[in-house]
Amino acid sequence: MLRGAIGRRGDRQPWPSLPRWRAKPLDGARRGIRAADWVFRSGDGFEWSGYGLAAGDFDGDGQPDLAVGQPGSLYSAEGPGQVLLFLHPPRGTLTPADADVVLTSGDTGPDAFGFRLKSAALDGDARTDLIVSSPRESGEFPNDGAVHLIYGASL
Repeated sequence: MLRGAIGRRGDRQPWPSLPRWRAKPLDGARRGIRAADWVFRSGDGFEWSGYGLAAGDFDGDGQPDLAVGQPGSLYSAEGPGQVLLFLHPPRGTLTPADADVVLTSGDTGPDAFGFRLKSAALDGDARTDLIVSSPRESGEFPNDGAVHLIYGASL
């Protein structure tokens, strides 16, 4: 057990108004902390998996869905990024192979597609829409960057 310097028996507190304390190791079982319901593992360290995350009902089935960005490294010449959509409530350990839909920008270079994700209701239907940033996507000039709006109805 860890004990703080202030509050041990026999120690004088320099400030009488401060409470006496003892630090205890965290015991998750006693505090109601449990293991995660789901974990995403990419299997490769170069996609920056999970750098962008968004949740919503993207397919309109009334169940929560999850979008996981894999923008790739901003500092290397790796391929384009992607966004993985899991169109069901996630459970257990997920990998890219478990994704129901894979979105890309169509760019062939390192575009960082999926760097930031945002979910919003923009078109008034029952489906959540997805906004995806792609800061290194090339347009007229290298690394122009782009923002993609993907309507839930198009998934």
